Formats: sequence, structure tokens, C-alpha cells
Amino acid sequence: MAKPAPQTLPSASQTALFERNLTWLLMAASAIILLVLAWPIFSGRFYTYDDLQNSNLPMDYSYWKALHDGDSFLWSPQYYCGAYIHGEGEGGMCHPLHWLQYRLLPMGTAFGLDFLLSYVALFFGTFFFFRHLKLEKSASLFGAIIFSFAGFNLWHYMHLAPMAAIAHLPWLLVSNDKILCSTDHKQRVRAQLVSLLLTASQCLRGHPQFMWFCIIAECAFALVRVRSWVNWRRPFLLFTAKGLGLVIGAIQFLPQLDMVSTTNRSDSSFDFRMSFSMHPLNLTQLVSPLALLDRYYSDWRWGNGNTHEMGLYAGAFCTLVIPWLVIRWKKLGKEKPFLLITCLLGLFALVLSLGKYGHVYPVFSQLPGIKSLAFRAPTRFIFHFHLALAILSAFAFADLLKLLREGGKATVKSLWPLAIPLALSLGTYFWVMQVRGEPGNPMNANLATVDNGLTAVVQDVFGQDSTWASHLNPASIGMLLIAVGVILLVMVARGKRVALYGIVLLVFVEIAVWGLRDHIIRRGPPKSVQEVVASIGQLPPKEGRLFWPLANSIPVVEGYRLTIGNIGLIPAKKLPVDITSLRLADARYALMQNGWGQVPQPMPRARLLSQVVVSENVTQAVQQVNIATTGVVEKSVDVVPGEPGKAQITTDRPGRIDIKTTAPTRQLLVLSESYHTGWKARVDGKELPVIRAYGDFMGAVVDPGEKTVEWRFEPESFYRGAKITLAGLAVASLWLVACWLLKPKQSPTPVMPDAKAV
Repeated sequence: MAKPAPQTLPSASQTALFERNLTWLLMAASAIILLVLAWPIFSGRFYTYDDLQNSNLPMDYSYWKALHDGDSFLWSPQYYCGAYIHGEGEGGMCHPLHWLQYRLLPMGTAFGLDFLLSYVALFFGTFFFFRHLKLEKSASLFGAIIFSFAGFNLWHYMHLAPMAAIAHLPWLLVSNDKILCSTDHKQRVRAQLVSLLLTASQCLRGHPQFMWFCIIAECAFALVRVRSWVNWRRPFLLFTAKGLGLVIGAIQFLPQLDMVSTTNRSDSSFDFRMSFSMHPLNLTQLVSPLALLDRYYSDWRWGNGNTHEMGLYAGAFCTLVIPWLVIRWKKLGKEKPFLLITCLLGLFALVLSLGKYGHVYPVFSQLPGIKSLAFRAPTRFIFHFHLALAILSAFAFADLLKLLREGGKATVKSLWPLAIPLALSLGTYFWVMQVRGEPGNPMNANLATVDNGLTAVVQDVFGQDSTWASHLNPASIGMLLIAVGVILLVMVARGKRVALYGIVLLVFVEIAVWGLRDHIIRRGPPKSVQEVVASIGQLPPKEGRLFWPLANSIPVVEGYRLTIGNIGLIPAKKLPVDITSLRLADARYALMQNGWGQVPQPMPRARLLSQVVVSENVTQAVQQVNIATTGVVEKSVDVVPGEPGKAQITTDRPGRIDIKTTAPTRQLLVLSESYHTGWKARVDGKELPVIRAYGDFMGAVVDPGEKTVEWRFEPESFYRGAKITLAGLAVASLWLVACWLLKPKQSPTPVMPDAKAV
């Protein structure tokens, strides 16, 4: 029997050159992706799809204008007849970096940077995280590209506040790990400071759901690393750092709780929490990303769906990473426990993302402390699934490098697990073909047509005359991608270095085509603030408020005040949206099916009434009285009948309204601004009780004669939060100084001698 030929190991110089070129290729791919995300900023433009244009831009414009006009940014009269917009949270209005951006820069530049900085911080933070785990530069870059751009995080580019919260995560994982595992006293105290500040920053940025998601990931990573903890006192240091960070964030956190208490989310239903549950059919995305119409499937029973919320596919390499790790399991060594737990946690997150369909999230959402959070969209647990895939991908890439460096070759027989996803992709293709062959099958409406994906790609590459593309099925793109991934992995396993370049290019091309091109660039060209405003067409005169029933708040950028608007936390209202409520809101124009129409007989923004009806059923009472002459309140007030007086608004700024009144008797002053307990009314320094008028608006009883009623929005939640924040900063400073000065004695024998970094 002939002996096998001895393996020829690559020289050290060849290996160094190969890995250096690989690193440069990954750096170039990262730079191109970040440049595509950044290029609109250079011309004062920004991406405008979905919430970027419809919600974030108007809100941040109001914030920007308030800062430049010297007004309060706590209250915005532009939404829902006035809303506690700082408490809504998405604006991050007390975050120092956010404040500096919008205070010092032009609106378009500040908004564009708000979008870009999250991805820059996320990418470099993830790279730093993998370097902390002792991975090579190339593997760390690969993992950072996967997590930052290849799935959930790029698809959610239209959600500024969630992405800002996520951008903190990799930095938190590193600082938390140093608190728990570092034996260097100074390094540990610095990590405490970083973890504290990052937690405060997350809280100030104002998106509790994704802050909660990050805390889940932090806890999971800390438990995975439990064998590396220096001692059992370290978790208390971490808990203290996180807790003080939350205390410092009280200036945002308490107003947000206040705002939630005025919305329907304060008592969310089970169906609300189950909305945006991912249907199990979406699991086919993992092996056939274009088979489904718009890439996802939803049966509409548990909330509507959309591509970015239901997008599960993170790339062919991510689909193949688990089979590859199974093949290489015996060679992984000390990394096995970490990778196994990461895999199990990722699968658990995938089950949670199924929501109602997975039968686990309904139980999970009922746990004490979780039910009260009132979060919807279990499909967002895809975030944790993609985080697990990114970690597994980075370690798999490092393993591929190790295999090539050592000159090893896997046998063809041992590579059989790679055939499983390829077979599943092939099965999905034939299933799609079968459904397409049944014209009466209702599932046809949920499958992609050729024009949805493959034809566009082929014609982009081979030209518009490539008519042969029309004979292909979109599901075949899944087979192609998975097959290319399998071929490249087999080539690497057989010692072909060039195949690793191919894997990098495959990941980059998928991000460029399915992420950047289809999901960002083709969603609409970048626009300036002026171009966004021009896109909404002709608007009526700026008189009173505007009834704008569309799912965006763009007229706010033009200075309009809306009776509704597009914000995350929608205030609960007692009055239905009808002509009566529009008249009470001082709405002058309403957008109807046939265009703009005038609201008949709108009530003045401020007026005095000498007739009042007391009723607990405000909705019914408002329909039974003449709102022009009679006020409706929920509690008895001391009003003296007589000739109605006059009210004139002399100052009307966000959170600051002055009204000059002249009345012959004690009368009810009605102001068509949304009621909130944070509003204070004063006459000559004396505070007047602020009451609900018509259920949704504000009122106060004024004495006869000439008076000037000063209305100021001074929410207790904000000022109490500010005091707690200042106290938290003081306590945190003292705690960190104490930790720095009180250096622990070095023990000759570690408490946990078997602790090793995973």
C-alpha cells in the first residue's frame, strides 16, 4: 500500500503575506460599506426610508429648532395637540453627544451623523470585542462585518434610537468582562467607569426595549464567562456600575415612565405583546432568502409584518457556520463550551422570536418584571440570534485560518454536514416549484416572483438583454448562494487558500446586494431637509392646527402643529377623532380623501367660558352640549354665569404660553393644549389648579378683571430625574475614587485557580 505524500506546509512568509492580504481585503470591504452609509452626509443629505423621514426627522427637527431658538425641548406642541416629547424617548434629548450635534451643527449634518455614528461605534466596538476574545485581526474584522452589516442591524437602519442603544453593546461586553475577570486593579477600575458611563449613555439615548435586549446579552455573556471570574465579589462591582449608570440616566428614565403612564401601553394587552410574532415559515429564509414575497411571511393574526422586522437571513456563511463547527468540533479545544453555549442561546433566541407560534415567548413575557415592560415585537429577538451567528462566524473564520496555517486537510467524507443546508435549499426550491404549478394554491400570493429578485440581479450583472433570467425561479438564488458557500468551505477544508478570499467576497457581495442596494439605496435616494418637505406637496395656510392622518409627521418640519403625529409612545385620548374633537383642537384644515378641507367653526386656541357641565362620561357629554358656549369638566368648578370674557395669547412657545384674560365673572379658561400634570398655571405668582377640559385639553378658573395667566410646562418627573442624575454622578464619582484608592490585597492563591479566558 502506497504511503500518502507528505504535506508541504506553507512557509512563514507565505502565511504572513496571505493573512496580511486577507486583513487588507476585510478592511477594504468594511471601508466601502461605511462609505456607502456615510456618503449622503457630504452633500447635506441623509437616507429617508420609513421612520427616518416619517418620525425621526420631524422629532429631531423640533429638538434642533428648540435648541437654536432657546425654547424648552421637553414639550412639543407639534404632536397630538402637544406631547411630552422628551419623555417619548426616541430623541435622546439629554444625551450630551446628541445635544452637541444638534446644538452646533446644521440640521441635515446632525441628522446624518446621528445615523452614521451608531454603525461606526458598532463596527469598531465589535472588532474590539473579538480582539478581547483573542481572535486574530482578520477574524475580528470578519465577525464585526457580520454583526454590524449582515443582518438585523443593517436592516434596522431606519430606527435611530434602537441602533444607538445596540452600538453600546460590544463595548459593554468588553468592559463588563474586565470588571469580572481582570486581575489588574487599574484596568478593572477603568472598566467600572466605562461600564457605568456606557449604561448611562444607553439610558439617556432613550430606547428601553433595546437596552433591555443588551442587558440580556450582557448577562448571558457574563454567565458564559463564569469560570474566568476572579472572585464572587466581582459581580457586585458590575451590578453597582450598571446600577449607578441607570441612576445617572434618571433624567431620561423617569420622564419616559411618566410618558408611558399617559399612553395605552401602560396596560398593554396580551395580543399587543404578541404582535410581530415571526411565523415559522420564515425559517426558510435561512436556506432560501428570496423565496418569499418581500423576503418574509406574515399571516396578520399577530400584528402586521415587514421586511426589516421579519428578516432572518444573515448570509450564506452564517447558515453554514453550524455545520462547519460540527465538522471541526474535535479540533476546537478549549473554545467548545463557549461556542456550544453561544449556539444554544442563539437557538433559544430564535424560538423566542417566533412569539405566539413558538409557545415559549407567551410564558417568557408573563414572568415578573418582564410583563410590566409592555414590549411588543418578539421577532426582535432575531437580534440575539444574529449576535450568536456573528460570534460563531468569527470563531469559524479563525478556525479556517488555523486550518490553512497548519496545512491540514479534511477528508471529503467528513464534510457531509455541509450537505444538510444545501439539501434544505434544494427542497425549498422544489416546494416553490410545486406551489407555482398549482394556480389555485393560496400560498402563491406569498411567494416571490422572478422580478422580485433574481431577474434584477442577473440583468444588473449581464445586461438588460439577459432574457434567460425570466426562466429562473427566485428560490434558485438560495441554492446558488448556499452552493457557493459549500464549495468555498470545501475548498478551504482541502487547503485552498484562495477560497477564504472567496468567502470574504461572498459575504461582502451579499451585504452590498441584499443590504445596501435593495434595502437602503433602492428604498429611495438620500434627500435634504428641503427635499423631504417638498415631497409632501402643497399644504394649506399655517392657521391653527392641521389634521394630517398620514403615518408621518413631515409637516412639522415646515412649522405646522398636528392634531396627531408619528411618535413611538402615542398619548391616550378620551375623545374620538371626529369633527367635534377637531373643532376643540383648533384644527383649521383636515386632509380628506378628496384633498384639503376646512374644519367648520374651529374653537379659538384660548377662550373663556361661563357655562360648565360636570360629567365623568366626557365623550358623551361633549356630544350633548354646545362646545362654543359650554365647557365640559370631570370635577365641579366654581364658575359664575355671565357674559363670556376675552382671552388673548400673548406668548406661545413650546412649554411656555401666556394668556391675557378679561372677564366680568369667575370663568373657565380653556386652552387647546393636551392635558398633562406637568403643566402649571400661575397668576401673579399664585398657582392655579389645572383641570381637564373636554377630557383631553387644559383648563383653569380665573378671577374677574384683567389677568395674565402664565402656563409653564414643569414636569416633576424631569426635575426629580435631574436631581437623581446629579446625585448619581456625585455618588458614582466617590465610589470610583474609593475603588481606585482602596487597592485590594493580592492573594497568593487565586480564589478560582481554574479560571481561564474562554
